[in-house]
Amino acid sequence: FRSGASTAAPRRTPARLWNAFLRNRSVRVRVLTLLAVPLLAASLLGGLLLGRAVQDALRAQRAADVAELASTALTAAELVQDERDTTALTGVSLTSGIEQVRAETDAQVNELLAAIDSTSTTGLPDSTKAAIDAVERRFGELESIRQDQDYQQTPFETSGVQGYVAPVRAVNVLLTELSIVDPRLSTTVEGLGTLSEAAEAASQERGLTAWVLNREEPPLPEQVQTLLAVQRSQDALVDRVYDRLSPDVLADFRDGLTITRDPVVSARLSVVQSPDQLSTEDWYQASSDRLDVMRGTQTALMDDVVETSADRAETARLIAILTLAGLVLVLIIAVVLTLAVARSIVRPLRILQAAALRTAQKDLPELVEQVREEGPRAVQDADSGLTPQGQDEIARVAAAFNEVYGTAVRVTGEQALLRQNLDSIVVNLSRRTQSLVDRQLREIETLEGSERDPDQLATLFRIDHLATRVQRHAESLLVLAGVDSSTKSPDPVPLLDVVRAAAGEVEQYERVRFGTLPTDLIAARAVDDVAHLVAELLDNA
Repeated sequence: FRSGASTAAPRRTPARLWNAFLRNRSVRVRVLTLLAVPLLAASLLGGLLLGRAVQDALRAQRAADVAELASTALTAAELVQDERDTTALTGVSLTSGIEQVRAETDAQVNELLAAIDSTSTTGLPDSTKAAIDAVERRFGELESIRQDQDYQQTPFETSGVQGYVAPVRAVNVLLTELSIVDPRLSTTVEGLGTLSEAAEAASQERGLTAWVLNREEPPLPEQVQTLLAVQRSQDALVDRVYDRLSPDVLADFRDGLTITRDPVVSARLSVVQSPDQLSTEDWYQASSDRLDVMRGTQTALMDDVVETSADRAETARLIAILTLAGLVLVLIIAVVLTLAVARSIVRPLRILQAAALRTAQKDLPELVEQVREEGPRAVQDADSGLTPQGQDEIARVAAAFNEVYGTAVRVTGEQALLRQNLDSIVVNLSRRTQSLVDRQLREIETLEGSERDPDQLATLFRIDHLATRVQRHAESLLVLAGVDSSTKSPDPVPLLDVVRAAAGEVEQYERVRFGTLPTDLIAARAVDDVAHLVAELLDNA
């Protein structure tokens, strides 16, 4: 390394971190992790859709609440207008007629104030909140307007008109706010607001004219100018209303105004030219008929706004509920499908694992033992292994395992056959060797019986001993080949004799020293095996 070279460990990439995370995880965890990503994405998108649906539902409900409140306020405004015009009609305060009108107005105003208190302003635009506060404040000032009219005795065209107009204008401002709360109502609300202003102008004209006629004096020039200004404002507003109404509503509105037009026009001329020939009651009836046409259309528009807002609120609420139900249903289906997919993968793997363990720990060892006992023919009856289910990757793994298992069984059979062939060869050679050694021992015994020379006899003993060792090795080969050809002793033999026989089969038998041995007997069936075993141990020693 160069001097000063950095030896810091390299940073792990996200792929390595991801692989490290999944390395020791189960298949179920991996499948769930794989499916959790799209499921999480779907949940986020569904949550966004649900949040938007809930916001739309809340917005529509706020619009419906404001529309209902505006409808109540509009009714209260009409009663305020009637109270003002009734005040001008009677000309005397605190009469029985005005008391009844004020009682009706108070009942409606109390209902309006209660509706304002119960209406939540959370989420509404600031201008709408200000409009609601203005309506509450202006209608709360109604009693002071009455006292000013009753006890101050100020002229009606100043205090009467200007005082009563404040609550009505506050209601008109609230009506325009409907298009801000719900822009989809803008067309209807625009026509409704203009019509409300026209109705207010018609009400002012009705009250002012009734007040002028009720004085039983010729109208002053400034009073005539005030009436003409109100008439022009009313006619201009009516013309604007024509452009803002739908065709079906416009037709009824135009027909109603046409029917009531002539009496109002005639009464207007009479007020200016010959007021003494026009009775207050005739004027009030004609102007009220015209005002009722405006109010009827106004009420129809307001009812349409309220109904439309309520329907949209109900639809938005239903959409939110359906969105929530759909999201929950999608999540449930996704979770069920995820678990089903995970189960469809994990369950065959577990079956494959159990089958592989059973084959490795039980079936294959039993087969090996059976082959060892019965020979290669036991392979022919061996089980074929696992049963693949389906045609997927897991089934192909099972088929591959069967190939491995079949190869192991085949190799086991081949090894058993080879071992059998080797055993046959060893047994054949051992028996041939035994046969030769037996003949050799008989020849040596014959020579030993006829030999008198001690040196030659010692040589024959050594040769006899070597042949005995060869015979023991041949018998050991037969034991390794699984053949027991040794002659069994008919009777039990003392341990000392068995050990001496074993010592006689080793090369350096003269080095064996016998100590004190037990006097126990060796069972007849085990004499030869014990003798050969002790001989091998002595030979190795």
